Amino acid sequence: MKLGIVAGVFAPAPIEDVLDQVVRHGFEAVEFPTGNYGGTPCFDLDSMVGNPSAIRGLRSAVEARGLNHQRAELPGQSLHPREEIAGCHHDVLMKTLQLARTLAWTL
Repeated sequence: MKLGIVAGVFAPAPIEDVLDQVVRHGFEAVEFPTGNYGGTPCFDLDSMVGNPSAIRGLRSAVEARGLNHQRAELPGQSLHPREEIAGCHHDVLMKTLQLARTLAWTL
């Protein structure tokens, strides 16, 4: 078993600084907040989806620090009673699923 943490705990900071802090505090795994209620203080989901260069950069940054497990943290309510909130949350969910498939993440 590996001990991990949600990257947003160390935000706002650039993702490289966040990953350095994750390692410095002794964690072996990291979860990236992709949106909705948790926000994305250190992770820009829109810049990652469909961007192979950004995905390679993230994967490289994680692996260079020996963090060999990643997850997406996605609080939200795709079935929220207010349609505008449900729609936004659903959009973030779909983008997160697309990225998770590309990076072989779990949710």
